[in-house]
Amino acid sequence: MLAQSVGDWLEKVPSAILEVALPYEVRLTNLGGKEFERLCLWVVSEDPKNRFSNARWLNEDGGGDRGRDVLATETATGKKYVFQCKCVEKFDPSAVEQELSTFARYVSEDPSIKPDVYVFFLACSINDKVNSRGDKLAQQIGMEIEYWSKGTIDRLVRTNKRISDRFWRIVGEAQPKSTE
Repeated sequence: MLAQSVGDWLEKVPSAILEVALPYEVRLTNLGGKEFERLCLWVVSEDPKNRFSNARWLNEDGGGDRGRDVLATETATGKKYVFQCKCVEKFDPSAVEQELSTFARYVSEDPSIKPDVYVFFLACSINDKVNSRGDKLAQQIGMEIEYWSKGTIDRLVRTNKRISDRFWRIVGEAQPKSTE
C-alpha cells in the first residue's frame, strides 16, 4: 500500500523537480555491455518528443558493429545518427582518439556507414580534453559529435517512466546475487 501511494505521488511530481530531488540511483557501469546498449536503444527510440525514428540496435546478436551500436534518424532533420555505447568507468582523450581512429578506418573501408552525427553514449562523465580531442577527430572524419554522459543519461532515464521502469528491472538483474 505504501509503495503504491509513493508511486502515485512520484508520478505527479514534475520531472524538473525530480531531476533536482533524485540523486544518481545506480552506477551505470553496474550494467553489462549488452544491457547498456539496450538502455541506449530505449533512450533513443522512446524519446517522448519523438526526436528519432528508425532506431536499430546493431549488436543485439553479438555480431560486429564496426563502431556502431545503435543507429537512428533524427526526425526533424533526417540526419543519420550513430550511437557508440561505452559502459566504462573512465573515458579519457586517448580512449576517444582510439575509438574515433578505429571508426575512421571503418568509414574509409565503407563510406556508407558514416553518419551525420556520432554520439558517445557513456556510463561515465567526461572532461574538456575529451571534448576537444573528439571534436577535432570528428571534424577530420566529416561528422558532428555529441557526448551523452552519465548525467544526461540519468536525466533521460528518470524523466521517462517507461524507460525508468525497465531500467530498474535490468539493474536488478545486473546486481550480483547473494550466495546466502
